[in-house]
Amino acid sequence: RLMTDPNGSKYLQWLLKQQFVDNKTECIQFIADHIVCLSRRKFICRVVQEILKAIDDQQIVMKIAAAFQKQCEQQKGSAQDTLSQCVQCCNANRVLQFLIQSGLPFAAMKFLGDELNRNLVQYSEDRNACHVLQSFVKMYGDKIDIAQLLSNKAHLYLARTVHGNYVIQCLIKRNEWYSKLDAFVVFREKLIYDIFGESNLEYFSKHKQGSNVIEECIRSSTAKQISYLTNILCKAQGSLLRKLMRDKFGNYVPKTLLRFASRKQQFFIVNTVDAYIVNLNFGRQYLSNFKHCAEFIDACASIKNHGQLQ
Repeated sequence: RLMTDPNGSKYLQWLLKQQFVDNKTECIQFIADHIVCLSRRKFICRVVQEILKAIDDQQIVMKIAAAFQKQCEQQKGSAQDTLSQCVQCCNANRVLQFLIQSGLPFAAMKFLGDELNRNLVQYSEDRNACHVLQSFVKMYGDKIDIAQLLSNKAHLYLARTVHGNYVIQCLIKRNEWYSKLDAFVVFREKLIYDIFGESNLEYFSKHKQGSNVIEECIRSSTAKQISYLTNILCKAQGSLLRKLMRDKFGNYVPKTLLRFASRKQQFFIVNTVDAYIVNLNFGRQYLSNFKHCAEFIDACASIKNHGQLQ
């Protein structure tokens, strides 16, 4: 009853903090005995996180993780307290993220990895579960079976969803410790070439979340992949480049590309813009037609006039 009442919750927060100071062992045992229930409560979950942060013995944290698993299994079938509900809960997901970030051996968190793998697409596009999934990837890498996202074009579907696009960006980042693992190399290359393809590039570029994913693709691309994208944008007298320059989301793609392109590729882009889209000697006169792309046009003019971005 205390946990469901705002004032009662505040009192319980104070009580837990005080008990942790005065009676640490009993407090930790109370947390472990009720970890799922406490984690799901709006205010109490914050206290649980604070107490977990103060525990410097990893064995104790492992016991709490085991208690979380056991309590979810005991209540399996309940709409309120199954592990699936906890992963998607706006409060419990934060406790799960803390348990992941505690650096426990994978064996201690395998129960959670199995649950995430069971319905990866659903969790990727859930507003709370997507954070748990990203934390798990950052800690345990290829223990998440990301290859399943390449089935039925789920990777392309998620790239355009409000929350799934952040998961996709997490999976393709190049400079993370897990980015060199085979599963991530294969996934990144497949996604990049699929999205950079002519049939998808305009479609994704003109979508808010899709545009964000393409920008991350560019940041994570090899020189060969950057060249591939440059050629796609500049072919046919820059017809696709012109369309993206006019679009409120698409304009971010050439802006980002210009920053990551080689010197030779930059001049190729600039020459295409200058010859077929905007006379860069009078670039500002075209802003009524390209109101979203003033920064890109200025950058192109800078490269044309000074040989580099200013």
